[in-house]
Amino acid sequence: MVRTASAQAISVATRPWLIRAAANVAVFGVLVAAIAGVGATTAYRHAFGGGTGIANPLPAIPSDRPLLVVVRGWLVDPESRRTTEPLFVFPATVDAAFAERGEPTPVIVNYEWSRVPRDLMASSAAFVSFARELTARAAAKGRCVDFVGHSAGALMVYLAASDGVPMGFMGTIGWPGVGSRKPPSVAVWDNFYSSATLGDLPGRLWGSRAGADANIDLTTTHADMWRSKDLARTAAAGIADAWSTCTPSSPSSIAP
Repeated sequence: MVRTASAQAISVATRPWLIRAAANVAVFGVLVAAIAGVGATTAYRHAFGGGTGIANPLPAIPSDRPLLVVVRGWLVDPESRRTTEPLFVFPATVDAAFAERGEPTPVIVNYEWSRVPRDLMASSAAFVSFARELTARAAAKGRCVDFVGHSAGALMVYLAASDGVPMGFMGTIGWPGVGSRKPPSVAVWDNFYSSATLGDLPGRLWGSRAGADANIDLTTTHADMWRSKDLARTAAAGIADAWSTCTPSSPSSIAP
């Protein structure tokens, strides 16, 4: 794992239209990734609702532990959409990291969408609405919500943040963005990428130059990022920091 701080992370007073323009470029990056077949070919399926034609129930806001929303990338293989497995390594490692700290483990919500490329924009809009209402409910209780997304899911998370959804910790994994700046609505942003293979084009081209607080090279394949214990431990540290320091008023939200 290689961790580098981003010079752009210091400059967060950027204009909303600039962030949204960069997000639009990121959409192009996702489409290029789909054409190249570098999406999450190791398929998983969510356990929680959300997305085009899928119900979006809001979880309860815990008062004694962090709330983490996970958004997974799309599925290239149609067969895998019917027989997919849940995440195991990531939640187990996050829980273990919190246990080592002697702190309550997070409530992890797996946000579900169709995970079909053609549904990306409609699903992104649905996710923004979901995240906005969820964070508003959490703010009413004095809590922040954390978000982690992979590939197209990372883009959905970033688009929500760029539209002003407040986030305590934002983790983007295999994010197909192009040098985008940190949204002011985010307290802490860790960007995970990989330069290990030619197939992970976004990571090799611009993964280390995102405007995150830290850009972290996992040196693994795009599909195997969720299995990285370095990813889970680093995310757990960011979530723990956000839990102890973030208040709903601490990020300066962008007007939608």
